Amino acid sequence: MKIKHYIYIFLVAFPISTFAENSVQINSIIKARLSLCHDVASYKIHKNIAIENLKQEQVVLAKAAQSAKKYTLEPNSVLSFTQAMMDSCKQIQHADFNNPKTQSHKIIPITETRKKLAKLNQKLFTTLAHQLNTQAKLTGLNYPSFSRAFSELQLSNKQQQTLFKALKKIELDKDNKK
Repeated sequence: MKIKHYIYIFLVAFPISTFAENSVQINSIIKARLSLCHDVASYKIHKNIAIENLKQEQVVLAKAAQSAKKYTLEPNSVLSFTQAMMDSCKQIQHADFNNPKTQSHKIIPITETRKKLAKLNQKLFTTLAHQLNTQAKLTGLNYPSFSRAFSELQLSNKQQQTLFKALKKIELDKDNKK
């Protein structure tokens, strides 16, 4: 009888729908962020800029380190995830560079796209920090639903797995809790 009571309390206190909603929200933010890689590719194609930009990648990683500190997330896990995001974005850009349809895609100024990326990063890190502060682990995330969310983004299964594993490793910074 006591076990049923505890299960009831757990289900009332931590509804499964909350875990699922967090998972959908996280997937949605990541998908929105990766979708902007098409705008980056279009800009680079029309401006004849190479896909890889190591200087910009260092800027992105530095901002990710700042975000980790701001949201009390473990820095190495955030940097690994950010690197996986950048690798995913490069994979999307490579596909776009080889797609004739991308040649006619509307060109959006890179500064505008970077502002959108920054807002999505902030939203993602806020969501991750909230869930980790609430539940201590990124629960509710599963690879099949994650993979389905990105099916049309031209990411290889291997890259999706890399991104998912990096996401699942994000945790709170135990040495820097607020």
